[in-house]
Amino acid sequence: MNPLDCTFRRHSGLAVLLALAVAAPPGQAQADKAPAVAPQAKFVFEEGQHELAPLIGAAGKFLGRTYLTDPAEMASEGRLVRVPQRLELDAAGCERVLGRLAMQWNFVAAPVDLANNVWEFVDMHGPRRSSVDRRALQMTPDEVLAARERCVWVMTVFTPQHVDALQLSQTLRPFFATAGFATLSLSTMPGGKIVMSGLAESVAGAVDLIRNTDQPRPVLKEEADRLAAMEKRIVRLEAAIARLETTLKR
Repeated sequence: MNPLDCTFRRHSGLAVLLALAVAAPPGQAQADKAPAVAPQAKFVFEEGQHELAPLIGAAGKFLGRTYLTDPAEMASEGRLVRVPQRLELDAAGCERVLGRLAMQWNFVAAPVDLANNVWEFVDMHGPRRSSVDRRALQMTPDEVLAARERCVWVMTVFTPQHVDALQLSQTLRPFFATAGFATLSLSTMPGGKIVMSGLAESVAGAVDLIRNTDQPRPVLKEEADRLAAMEKRIVRLEAAIARLETTLKR
């Protein structure tokens, strides 16, 4: 077997996934480990057409990650991607370009065992699409914004301060769809929280929109004038009361 080919056979692959699932208790958050690559190291995407599965394997070896792929989903002989020009990239660039190339065939990288840097490319049109949602990387809104160029599934919670969470989530839903599958899911929780999960760039876009929308209601000029007039009346009334109290004490 080609050492760069990180695909797994169906009978052994399921066993690997089950073993990793047992090793990592459900709901236990793990840190997203950065690729273990020397800063000066470069990965080269040669110009031309490439089979996606071997390319994933080669990039995984460079990044120090185990990338799993299912041959039944990948059908590597038919999954060709084109690199328009030679690219020589660092670890972040390699992960970013690999993710974009995989997205051409609706594949997204999902973590299987973050502690050991094991990931899996899942067909978002396939029967295991829901597993990507369950394995979304949990991030803060600011962390999502920093990760917006990565083709990974993330989850974050945002609490609007000035707008209604339910109304805002309903307004945003129609705006995020790519390649035939929804790239953003929104729901609300008690306490006015919005839970967002999806492709990092879509979630980051939603965070930007919410922050731009979540602003204090502007005070209209007529309202401001009315408030100013009321404040002046209060000042005059307080002065009159003070004079009356002085008169009564005499």
